[in-house]
Amino acid sequence: MTEDEIDTRGLDIVTSIDQRSQDAAVQAVANLPDDRPENNKVSLVSIDPTTGGIVALYGGPDYVAQPRNGATQDRAQAGSTFKPFALIAGLEQGKSLYDGYSAPARLTIGDWSLRNFDERNHGWVNLIEATAGSINTAYAQLNEEVGPENTRDVATRAGLPEDTPGLTADIANVLGPASPTSLEMATAFATFASQGVRYDPFIVAAVRDAGGNTVYTGGGQGERQFDEQVMADATYAMQAVVDGGGGEDAALGSRPVAGKTGTSSDLRSANFGGYVPQLATFVNMYQVGEDGGEESLTGFGGIRYIGGGQFPAQIWRDYMAVATEGMPVEEFPEPSPRPRRTVAPPPEEPTTEAPTEEPTTEAPSPEPTTQAPTEEPTTEAPTEEPTEAPTQPEVPLPGQPTAPGQQAPPTTPPAGGDTQGQGRLENILPPGRDTA
Repeated sequence: MTEDEIDTRGLDIVTSIDQRSQDAAVQAVANLPDDRPENNKVSLVSIDPTTGGIVALYGGPDYVAQPRNGATQDRAQAGSTFKPFALIAGLEQGKSLYDGYSAPARLTIGDWSLRNFDERNHGWVNLIEATAGSINTAYAQLNEEVGPENTRDVATRAGLPEDTPGLTADIANVLGPASPTSLEMATAFATFASQGVRYDPFIVAAVRDAGGNTVYTGGGQGERQFDEQVMADATYAMQAVVDGGGGEDAALGSRPVAGKTGTSSDLRSANFGGYVPQLATFVNMYQVGEDGGEESLTGFGGIRYIGGGQFPAQIWRDYMAVATEGMPVEEFPEPSPRPRRTVAPPPEEPTTEAPTEEPTTEAPSPEPTTQAPTEEPTTEAPTEEPTEAPTQPEVPLPGQPTAPGQQAPPTTPPAGGDTQGQGRLENILPPGRDTA
């Protein structure tokens, strides 16, 4: 429609915004501590994954105080909320959630050196544990194996534009140097929530003319981007982030939640993206310097170093607790069963013919057979501290506390490394030195 039509036809424009959800988004940001710096910015976008309709959008307090819409115009590094794209790329190539990698404290791949946020050697971890703990060195190896170009492809299929700043096909893309908007990341998480069907987001639901005739309807047909079972497995891993991992502050009681924390290089942004089957929401916190550029987040509310598992996860929870009120509690689809490898027992010993002179009447006892192991890990066991593979087809979600006696982390976290799943180390660690 032209501006002339909008100005002269007496149109009634109906948005997709749900008033209760929008009010909840405003209140969730207002719940932040009073000493929050003035240049600390928050954006939130919440999308119905079955239609693409935006049910809540917070881009700042108002147009006068903040002329730019933080949700649709401002960009910040995605950080480790980018890791699910690499996970999905691996699952599409046939990897199992129970495949894994050795996760040393530091790792060099080609000319790229990186480290885990806590600088701990995590031993061997499967992809569920690597996701729950946001373990950089494990995910770097996954990205090398699946191909960073495929990780990038998953990101664009999920909802990020091809021209997103920083969206490259190099191996470091798994740590999220790309800088999408909150609306673009919310679209991607809505694609996860719909189990692989992407809808273009919209905010105008309908337009009626002065006679009450509907002259425009928003929304469109969704397009399947990912296999349903791939998404069920990815969702299962992201549930571990909230159930025992670094995103525990986003938990909604008995309602299943899947999500991912993200903390970017030098703590320049902190994010949480998550979803229930009926609603997906992305929260971004960033800080704007005097020159308009990004700068490291300044601590507040008794938190010195802010990561995605702290205030962003808390905003997400405060908002979603209201937005989902009255919604049925729905379960996510079941993940693939844990792969089991069976080993055939050795052949029976040949029987010896009984002598003809003194045959025995008692039947010989059969040779004992070797019981086939119930399971073998799908990747080679580590040389340091291998964990015994459980005998059940399903395993409890990871993210248990670190064993007593674990060496305390150093005082400097890595850039691009996530703070999640590491005991909220961002409370005690300064910004990182590296670039990821």
